[in-house]
Amino acid sequence: MVPGAKIAQFSLVLLTLICCSCHSAKKLSGPATTASSGDTHVSSGKPDKNSTTSTQSAVQPEIQDNNTPGIPINNAFTIDRAVPVQFRYSIMLDTEVENISNTHLYNFIDNWWGTPYRIGGMTQRGVDCSAFVQNLDAAIFNIALPRTAKEQYNACQKISIQEAREGDLVFFNTKGGVSHVGIYLQNNKFVHASSSGGVMISDLNEPYWKKRFLGAGRPDSSLTTGN
Repeated sequence: MVPGAKIAQFSLVLLTLICCSCHSAKKLSGPATTASSGDTHVSSGKPDKNSTTSTQSAVQPEIQDNNTPGIPINNAFTIDRAVPVQFRYSIMLDTEVENISNTHLYNFIDNWWGTPYRIGGMTQRGVDCSAFVQNLDAAIFNIALPRTAKEQYNACQKISIQEAREGDLVFFNTKGGVSHVGIYLQNNKFVHASSSGGVMISDLNEPYWKKRFLGAGRPDSSLTTGN
C-alpha cells in the first residue's frame, strides 16, 4: 500500500473511534433532570443546605392590648406599667411591686395618709378607726359596714390570720373588748387610724399590736351594696 493510502485509512479509523466514544458518553449520562424554579430539594429528598425550607417557624406578631398599644395582652402587669403608688407601697409592705395590684385601694390610703385621729370623726379633718374602715370599705369594696368596731366585729365571719387577705378586717383589744379595727393588706401589715399617728400602716408582729390582737374577720356577703 502506498503511503497516502495508509494515511487515509488511519484517519478513517480514528474518526470512527471518536464517533463511537461520543455515542457511548450520551448513553451513560442519561437524560438531564430539569427542576422547577420552586424546588428546594434534590432528588434524594434531603434538603439543600443552601436553601431555606418551609419548615422554619415564622415569627408570630405580638398580640396587643386594645387599650394599650405595645403591651402584650397575655401579660397584665409589667414593671414599666407600674405607677408611683405601687412602688411606694411595695416598699412599705415589703413585697413585690406586682403584688400592689389594687391601685384604687392604695390611692385611697395615700389620700387619707396622715389624717389625724379624732374620736367620732368621719372625715379627712379627723377620723376614728371604725369610721376610717367604714369609709374605705364603702369606697373600695362596696361594703356597707356598721359604725363601731364592735358592730363591725359582729358583722364579720371569723377567720384565722393565715386566711386573711387584702380587705379583711383585723380587731384589737386596746381599752377592753373590741376597741380597735384596721384593714388587712399584705405580709402581716394593716392600715388603720391610730390614736397616736393618725392614718398609717402598722405590722401585726409589732409587740404592741401582737399583744392586743383579737382576730381577723371577713365582712358578711350580705353587706355588699352591689354598686
